[in-house]
Amino acid sequence: MKALLICPAIRPAVPQLAEDCPLALVPILGECIVSHWIEHLAVLGAREVQVIAADRADQVRTALGDGARWGVKLEVIAANVEPTPAEAFR
Repeated sequence: MKALLICPAIRPAVPQLAEDCPLALVPILGECIVSHWIEHLAVLGAREVQVIAADRADQVRTALGDGARWGVKLEVIAANVEPTPAEAFR
């Protein structure tokens, strides 16, 4: 199974959370948000995960690596703006 994650860009309601790192990398219970989602997708059977990051994709790519720790093939795709789900599936 393949999966696609769209990382959130900066949100006006929580700008302080994105000061030091992208929202996707904010730690929750010891792991960044996107790590929890990748782990969940791996448990569901995902073998390939694409992560679209509009905010500091290089930091997201560095934090996640190649996906080996979840047993998935991981690709981080940099985007200029956060795509809608419909745009991401094109």
